[in-house]
Amino acid sequence: MTICQKHYYDELSQHSYDELSQHYYDELSQHYYDELSQTLLRRTVTTLQRRTVTTLLRRSVTNTTMTICQKHYYDELSQHSYDELSQHYYDELSQHYYDELSQTLLRRTVTTLQRRTVTTLLRRTVTTLLRRTVTNTTMTNCHNTTTTNCHKHYYDELSQHHYEELSQQNYNYLSQHQYELLSEHYYDECLMTDNKCV
Repeated sequence: MTICQKHYYDELSQHSYDELSQHYYDELSQHYYDELSQTLLRRTVTTLQRRTVTTLLRRSVTNTTMTICQKHYYDELSQHSYDELSQHYYDELSQHYYDELSQTLLRRTVTTLQRRTVTTLLRRTVTTLLRRTVTNTTMTNCHNTTTTNCHKHYYDELSQHHYEELSQQNYNYLSQHQYELLSEHYYDECLMTDNKCV
């Protein structure tokens, strides 16, 4: 069991870490960051900017001639409000939405993918290890019985034993281990690179 467990953990952790951290997380982070940061946030900033400019224009041109003042005040205020809102609101909203997505949606999606991948790899690895163990056990312990009966007997016994050990212990350990690597390591790395996942 010690040899199988160590072999399973080394093989599975390396494979699942490469798959999830490099492929799924990069793809998801890039997708959601592009969609929300570029589209939704800019759209929101544009809406706020236009509303503020309209409000300031209406207040500024009160009791004055609309034709003369409109172009002058609009040009001046639009530039000013655009600078203010684009810097202030965009930074504030981008931080807010990035925190929401990185904390909730990305971690939830990565966790789901991680669990599915670990479950699939666990079953494949257990099957492979069982077949190897059954072969060795059959060669060693089956002297006076038929190969078919011996193979079935040891396979059933080992499958139950390995599944309980690997499913309960290694799955819990790996899920915690990979969650920390994916959710904390890459999230911190993204924050250190101006909110852009590398």
